[in-house]
Amino acid sequence: MRRVGTFIFGRPRPLSGDRRAEPNYTLDPEEPQNALFNADCNAHDVCYLAEGDASRSRAQCDSEFRNAMNATCTRTYVSTDIEHKRCIGTASYYYWMVRAFGAPYFKG
Repeated sequence: MRRVGTFIFGRPRPLSGDRRAEPNYTLDPEEPQNALFNADCNAHDVCYLAEGDASRSRAQCDSEFRNAMNATCTRTYVSTDIEHKRCIGTASYYYWMVRAFGAPYFKG
């Protein structure tokens, strides 16, 4: 049985042998923010698998995920730009999806 990572929607992301998410994440490729969040999603998967630090709770993993995505938005877009607001909105949506549906995938 293959291990799977967390997912926002669609099928779960497969994990490679070293348990880091492969680059074929399942976010909608039509949305430009999704490519921005790839590294943030991979770090969230590692956190959920409790690699290196089993003391972090699911809430901590999810909070770190949200903070990382918000930081990605801020690094990428000017804060007064509509794209920045859209990016923050997308990050918030992804955060609430993992809060609502991520529990079965948390191994910590």
